[in-house]
Amino acid sequence: MSFTKIWSLIVVLVATAVAPRGAFAQASSTTVTCLSSFDWMNNSLGQNPCLVASYLTSECLNYTLTIAPVTPGGTPISPNLDPTSYDNANDCLCSTVTYSVYGACHACQNATVESWSVWSFNCFTSLTHHSVYPLNIPNGTAIPHCAYLDVTDDMFNTTAAQLDGDSPESTSTQFFNYAITQFDSKKFER
Repeated sequence: MSFTKIWSLIVVLVATAVAPRGAFAQASSTTVTCLSSFDWMNNSLGQNPCLVASYLTSECLNYTLTIAPVTPGGTPISPNLDPTSYDNANDCLCSTVTYSVYGACHACQNATVESWSVWSFNCFTSLTHHSVYPLNIPNGTAIPHCAYLDVTDDMFNTTAAQLDGDSPESTSTQFFNYAITQFDSKKFER
């Protein structure tokens, strides 16, 4: 392999290593269809809150989380991602923004929304984030403004979310354009 090819490979590897989470979009998915009366919860990309929840949660996982419909008496996340477990508490799940998106996911299925205090029970103070999503917003999604509302009365508030209306959304602000300079291979020949 030529020196130029090796150098180019090193540049690409370093650029990939230093890129923060969210720089390279990963697919997210949901099998949830929200009730039509909750279409106002969809973001500007037409994504329902369950799909947005998949994007936000997958940022802290090594795989893409598929959000399934709520079963009677169940939660919208899989049991192995129970935020009330010490083993699963992480920056993504311990954010009120993520909690609110999951609350909207539950609400759009006409299911009961869990309280923030139950949701965040095992979130250490260092992991708890109020009204902020602590990572870069993943490419391919937009977080509705209502997800940033304060969790008043310890619950996601569907009425407050609807009144928040079409306030500006948050999207990925990180655009990684790694320009690899063309090297004159003669400069590197021995």
